[in-house]
Amino acid sequence: MEDQPKHKDYREKLQELLEKIKAKLIWLGRELRAFLSSPLFLKNLGLMAGTALLLLFLTSRWLHCYTRHGESYPVPDFAGLSLDEAREAAADNYMELVVRDSIWVENQPGGIVLEQEPEPASRVKRNRKIYVRISRSNPDETVLPSLTGSYDFEQYKRKLAHRHLKLEVKERVYHPQYAENTILHLFYQGQKITENDLKKKQIKIPKGSTVYAVVTRRTADFVNTPDLICTTLSEAKFMLSAANLTLGEAIEDPSVSEPETAVVWKQDPPANTRVKPGSVVKVYLTGRAPAGCE
Repeated sequence: MEDQPKHKDYREKLQELLEKIKAKLIWLGRELRAFLSSPLFLKNLGLMAGTALLLLFLTSRWLHCYTRHGESYPVPDFAGLSLDEAREAAADNYMELVVRDSIWVENQPGGIVLEQEPEPASRVKRNRKIYVRISRSNPDETVLPSLTGSYDFEQYKRKLAHRHLKLEVKERVYHPQYAENTILHLFYQGQKITENDLKKKQIKIPKGSTVYAVVTRRTADFVNTPDLICTTLSEAKFMLSAANLTLGEAIEDPSVSEPETAVVWKQDPPANTRVKPGSVVKVYLTGRAPAGCE
């Protein structure tokens, strides 16, 4: 029974505290409403809103001027221009030129624009980077291939062409054992290069270089006339053809009845005379075998 008055005092005190808090909140609400509706607050609020709108407007204008919103420019064609010319043209069109890489191109001077990205006539924004590939002055080196399997001049020439190398004939040498235009050895910058040299080590030379070859030929500068004395006309024709010579006039004496079986008793020029291939040899025929002919 004694605890009931104590609980009653606690409830009264709590109720009193809640009433005070409620009154305080009501007072704060009235004060806040009065402050928000005061001319000073409304003036400051208006200034803040105006300042924010002004900053938003200025920022928008700055971005528009900086990015040229909505504006684009056609990309010029830089191909064929020197790097300095291309950079100047790019700057004139509010673009920046960036060299991506360089390659060597035969018969092309260094520093020339070969390709670009974006392509010409594309439309881009201001300050866009244009990536280009340019030509290089110094060529890459390539390995001189072996002659094995390609001793023929034209075949080896095609093999070199794939490596951007040229092949020319330095000298033709008579060699009856090899086919026409067989490569005997090479020369580069005056240095002789054999097949053994190519097998022993890699010989690297710049692309675009010219290599010279010594090749064979089947015909000699001079040939010796065969000995036609005591041969028949048909045999003389065969021997002259084999020696790469031509039968000229065949002069018959009165004893000749069948020219093909007539015997050569004299020739002009004589046997073992050095003459050029294709030269003409004149023969003299008789129907009776001369002395000394079996």
